[in-house]
Amino acid sequence: MSRKWERMVEKNTKQVNKIRQKRGQARIEEKDIVIRGRSWLFPLILIFIAVFFAFTMPPEGRTDTMYTITIILYILLALFYFFARRPFLKISKNQLTWRTFTGDKVIPADQVAMIHIGDNESVIHLKNVKTKRSFSRVMNLYPMEQLNRVLREFGTDHRIPIIGDAKESNQP
Repeated sequence: MSRKWERMVEKNTKQVNKIRQKRGQARIEEKDIVIRGRSWLFPLILIFIAVFFAFTMPPEGRTDTMYTITIILYILLALFYFFARRPFLKISKNQLTWRTFTGDKVIPADQVAMIHIGDNESVIHLKNVKTKRSFSRVMNLYPMEQLNRVLREFGTDHRIPIIGDAKESNQP
């Protein structure tokens, strides 16, 4: 398909989805696949800081309302990061998107050098930059079977070398 035709299809899909949403109908399926993990390390650090503040303050300072508010806000920030600010990998037709501390990072398919797939961690190596991004079951609780399958499809569609093919759960 030509690029002009793809833009027309995307534009019409957005218009139809707006109309369908107003009518209460289901949206037309878009091709973006979003795989979400869950960040647990940073919220755990914030909880430890709140506990540290709660037990290290002298008893005469514990009656201060700002002290109590500070501890409560650390706990609320930890809950926000655990439940709302979840890490994700969004795989579109021609690009990969993931969340960083500074915002969402968008990488076109032609900037991906190779994909290393493993059972507990998958790594995306980028061209022209000594940067690699890892998606881990341990650190971010990603569903690795789904993530590996989608990364393998993305790599084969764009002729990206895939190293260390992970074992499939349905194979003997």
